[in-house]
Amino acid sequence: MAGFGAPPSGRFSAPGDTQRDCVEQQYQAWQQANDFLKPLADKVDVLFPSLYTFYDQTHVNDWVRYAKGNIEEAHRYGKPAYPFLFMEYDPGTTLIGQQIPEDYWRVQLQTLRTYAEGLVIWGGAHYSLVGDPAVSQGVIVPWDENAPWWIATKQFPLS
Repeated sequence: MAGFGAPPSGRFSAPGDTQRDCVEQQYQAWQQANDFLKPLADKVDVLFPSLYTFYDQTHVNDWVRYAKGNIEEAHRYGKPAYPFLFMEYDPGTTLIGQQIPEDYWRVQLQTLRTYAEGLVIWGGAHYSLVGDPAVSQGVIVPWDENAPWWIATKQFPLS
């Protein structure tokens, strides 16, 4: 089995302006960019789109639309989707280094259960700003068996 972690191309927009909510012309341009990746998608069995979190939990509905839109786009290739999640906010945001709150993480797990074939939890590095505010650096941190996101993951029903 072969997989690839890029398609569909991410569209990182402001809350309330995710895939289906943006003007039709922008949405079609996003799909055309993804059409360019079809020859690559045709060579693999599964896709691993990244669905990292860019906004805090007040924008949970925007994240769900963002995830659903990207999963639907991956399915447009006729492939199963196993999105990547990260237990922290994306390191390119002002929320760098903060873990996703447990209730937000549960919504993310449920969303992927509903729309995707599975998920991949990416992690191991904790990101923080080091020196220059434009540069983030990953630092390996010890495993925390009691991290709220991990407790929620272990409690999440598998079926």
